Amino acid sequence: MKEKMTIGEFAKLKNITPETLRHYDRYDLLKPAYIDEETGYRFYSIFQFEKLSTILELRQLGMSLSEIKDFFDNRNAGNSLKLLEERYQKLIEEIEKMEHLKESISRKISHLKTFLNLEYLNQNDFKNIPERKALLWKKGLNSGMDVEYGYAELEQHLKEFAPIFAENRYGIRRTLNELNEWNSYLILFVDENLPLSDYSITDILKIPSGLYATTLCQGTENDVIQHIQNIKNELEGKGYKISGDIIQIVQIDLSVTGAIESLLYEIQIPIKSS
Repeated sequence: MKEKMTIGEFAKLKNITPETLRHYDRYDLLKPAYIDEETGYRFYSIFQFEKLSTILELRQLGMSLSEIKDFFDNRNAGNSLKLLEERYQKLIEEIEKMEHLKESISRKISHLKTFLNLEYLNQNDFKNIPERKALLWKKGLNSGMDVEYGYAELEQHLKEFAPIFAENRYGIRRTLNELNEWNSYLILFVDENLPLSDYSITDILKIPSGLYATTLCQGTENDVIQHIQNIKNELEGKGYKISGDIIQIVQIDLSVTGAIESLLYEIQIPIKSS
């Protein structure tokens, strides 16, 4: 066995490229043991193998080249222990984030599998739904631009790791005014008490538990309003009374389908017997 190796031979020991070694050289992190003055060829010593291995392991721990260089400049057993403890804690935090993300993706998959089945489209059902909490955008909706601004405003309050893609977190609260016209307000469902910024345009809405008549529907805003009116008339004809605000949840939104005509809504109408 030889002590001195070419850059290619040395790189092959750890399955890295010669360019990686050149990069470490430029960074003054791992310089060749010898450079031929005539040819400029770089040669490394087998005694540098330990340092190369340590560099690669520290890179696996997420350290930058600058951090690694500082480590070598002050390397001792105490600093090595401190480094490992810090990286261990960061790893625990990353694992927790990944577990949360894994659970979130699992829920999204289950959710989409459920609502891609349109067998129950436009069919009425009755559900007992527990109390829920949502962020409410108190400005009424007048245009599609209001929707985009409203959700941007509401999402600023979420302190969550997982994105909202493929989630049934978006919704609309619909109320009837004195003129028997629908007023609509954006809502964004949340699972926990969030520290809200001081936005007067945002509030926390508690949606009461109780019996709800539910249905799935697709179509334009006018189609949905007409569908809600038809269900309302049908329920009142069967002796039910609307007991609160109507909740419209976007079960399949634009982040999933990209086509407005494919949006899927669940209408939830709180009811009680007359």
